[in-house]
Amino acid sequence: MGMGSLSGRTHACSLALSLCMTLVLSAKAQELGSLDWFREEWGRAQTWQPPAPVAAEYSVSTYEIYSEQELAALEQRIAGKPDHPDRPKVVAVQQFMQRGGDVLRYRLWYYSEEEWRVSRDDLNTNLGFFDMGRSRSVVWGMSDTELSLLDSEIRAPVGYEYKATGLGLIRLHLALFMSPFSIDAGRGLRPTRTEVNGENWRGWASTPTGDLAVIYDGRLETKSGIIDVTEYRIGRFDASPDAVGSKVVFSEWADVLDGTVRAARLRRHLRADGTVKATYALDDVRPSSQSEVGSVTGIPRRGSNDPVRGTIVAEVVNDFRPAVAATAVYRDGSQVRQSPLPGQRLVPASPSAWRAFGWVVAGAIVVGLIILRVRHARV
Repeated sequence: MGMGSLSGRTHACSLALSLCMTLVLSAKAQELGSLDWFREEWGRAQTWQPPAPVAAEYSVSTYEIYSEQELAALEQRIAGKPDHPDRPKVVAVQQFMQRGGDVLRYRLWYYSEEEWRVSRDDLNTNLGFFDMGRSRSVVWGMSDTELSLLDSEIRAPVGYEYKATGLGLIRLHLALFMSPFSIDAGRGLRPTRTEVNGENWRGWASTPTGDLAVIYDGRLETKSGIIDVTEYRIGRFDASPDAVGSKVVFSEWADVLDGTVRAARLRRHLRADGTVKATYALDDVRPSSQSEVGSVTGIPRRGSNDPVRGTIVAEVVNDFRPAVAATAVYRDGSQVRQSPLPGQRLVPASPSAWRAFGWVVAGAIVVGLIILRVRHARV
C-alpha cells in the first residue's frame, strides 16, 4: 500500500492532533509533571481515540505462561481421565510451551467506525490467518478456510461479534503504543501524587479504596515539554497479590504520523520475577487515506482477489444477513452443500462500538481472539 495522498496525510495529522494524548499541548496549561498535569493527561486518556486515517503494522510475542511445576500439576489433574474438561486447556498449554510462545503479526487500517480492517497472522503455528473488517453496512470475518458476513446494524450471533472485537482491538493495541495511561484511566484509578527529580518523573494512581495502586516512571524533557513514560508497575493489587511487582517497560519513543503523535515502538511486559511475559513491537505506523482503507475493507467474496490475502478460497461461507441466512460448503472449487442459518436477530446493534466497548472489556480481547482462532482452526 502507498503512503496515501497529500490530502489523506493532512487529514491524518489534523485528526491525530484532536484525538491523541499530546503531552506537549497540555504542558502549556499545567506545570510539566505536576499532579494537575497528571490529572489533565489522565482525563485525556479516558476519552482517547485512535488517530485516523491510519495504517499500522506490529507484532505481539507471548511467552510461556506456566512453570514446569505448574504444567506438571495440570497434567496430573487430567491423568487417566480422557473426558476431563481441562484436557483441551492442558493440551493447548503443552503445545504453547513447546513452541516457546506465540508470535502474532498484526496489520490494521482505520478510517472510521464504519471503515476498518485488522489482519492477523500466526507466525509460528499452523493456524493460518484471521482477518476482521467493516465496509459500512457489512461486517466480516475471514480465515483461510471460513468467511462470515454480517449486517453491521443488527446484533451479531455469539462468537461472531467482529464489530466490537475488531474496533476494540484497534483501540486497545494502538493505545498500548500511544497512550500509556489509557488502560488504568478506564478502570477506575485516579492520579494521587507526582514527583519530579531532575529529568525523572514519577506518578502514582490508585482506586478510591486503594485496593489497586500503580506507579509510572517517565523521562522529562523540559525544553520540548514532553514526558515519555518509561515504566509502569503494579504496587498493590488485593484481588491478585501475585501480580504485585509485575511491570511494563516502554522504550524507543519517537514522533510518528508526521510528528503529531508520540509512540513507544517497543513495549515489554514482565512478570513479578522479571521474566518476560509478552512484547509488543511497533514496526510501522503511518498516515493513511480513505481510499487506501476503502481498498482493503471491501466485502470479501469467495473466488475474488483480496488485496491483502490474494484469492479467497474459503471452504465455508456463512452469510448471516437476513436476506440470505445460509451456510455454503465448498469442496474442490464446487459448492457441495447449502443449509439455512438462524440469521441475525432483528435487534439493532449498539450505535457506537466505542461506547459499548469499555477498557475493562477491552482487556478480555486476547481471550476472545484465542477463542476465534481455535474455532476457525477447526473448520
